[in-house]
This record gives sequence, C-alpha cells and structure tokens, in this order.
Amino acid sequence: MAGPHPPSFSPEEWDRFVNNLHEKQFTDAVSHPSGWRLSALTLLEAANILAEKIIPAEDRDLQRALERSECSGPLVGQEAEDHVTLLTHSVWVMLCGLAVENLLKALIAASEGPDMHKRDRKQLDVGSHKLVALRHRAKIGLTQEEDILLRDLTHYVEWRGKYSRPKSAAAYVAFEEEGIDARKFSTRDTRRMKALIDQLMSKLDRELAVRRESIEKTNP
Repeated sequence: MAGPHPPSFSPEEWDRFVNNLHEKQFTDAVSHPSGWRLSALTLLEAANILAEKIIPAEDRDLQRALERSECSGPLVGQEAEDHVTLLTHSVWVMLCGLAVENLLKALIAASEGPDMHKRDRKQLDVGSHKLVALRHRAKIGLTQEEDILLRDLTHYVEWRGKYSRPKSAAAYVAFEEEGIDARKFSTRDTRRMKALIDQLMSKLDRELAVRRESIEKTNP
C-alpha cells in the first residue's frame, strides 16, 4: 500500500500511480550517466585514501622482514596495526573494481538511456558485476590484457574484497585456476589500473559532452 489516497483516487488507482512514479524515479536515476560517474569518483577517492595507509605499512613490514630471520612471537603495537592494514589490500582492489564497474555502467547509460534497465533474457542485467560482459554491453574496445584485468577485478568486486570465500565452489575454483595473484594489484604500481580508468573516464566525458551539446541544440 502507498499510504492514504486522495479523494479523487481509488486505493488501487493511488497505489498504481505511486508505483508508476517510483518506477519513473528509478529509471531516471539509473539512466543518468552523471550519477554513475560520481559514484566512480567517490570510490576512487576511497581507494586512494586506503592506499595512502597501505603503502607505509608495506614499507614497515618489509623492513621488519629484512631485520629478522624468524618469527618473534605475537604481533603487538605498530606491527599488529600494520598486519590489519595489509589485510585491507583486497578491499582496495575491490574499490578500484567498483569504480571501473560504475564507469562502464555510466557508458551504458549514456548510450542506452532509460532503456538500460529494461532487458530481455539475452541481455546482461545492468545490476551485474561481470566487468567483461559490461564492457561488451558498453561497446568498449579493449585489449586482451585489459580484458584479463577486468576478469581479475570481477573476482574482487563479487567476493574477494568482502568475503573470505565466494558463494560457490565453482567460483573459488575459477579464481584458483585463473591464477589471480594479489601481487598483480600493487598500490605502488597502478599504471595498468590508472590507464584503464583514464580511458573509460575520457570516453565517458566525450559522450557526456556530445549529450550536452545535443540538449543545447534541442533547447536553445
């Protein structure tokens, strides 16, 4: 029920009106590229903040490893704090992957508009985290290496950045068989990640510029 209805509406008519209004609000929000773009920028900012904490923790951890040859017992103080910080590395990768996902969905919104969430069985659900599939739907041409990066990031977005195990054994086997190593994602060497994000952002900004120009011509 949508709450008390105006006298001019029957309860059923009011419910239908409110449901249609909510559907339109949802469609408008989903199909607006700028919303997805803003989410991507927010996620990237969070990733950068986390990286700034991870890098010095990595430095201290490496220094400790060079200074001793065996385990010195329970972790305490700064060493214990650094240990926890280093465990957030997978979260950093997930945040980067989510930023990429939002940019891909922004590009889909720019090209498909309000129809992006209306799909038949053959189309990819826009709620999907499958980055390679989203890339195809967004009609973005990438290299094989970039597609592999998207594939690897997908694991972190779907589960590796937030759970210790995926929902199924098959997903875990795929993760292992694809040889995804966290060392592929370095907080120090982010050139591949940055190049991918810059490429998507540049294409999106061009699409938005064209969109604005079209609107200005239509509404001078």
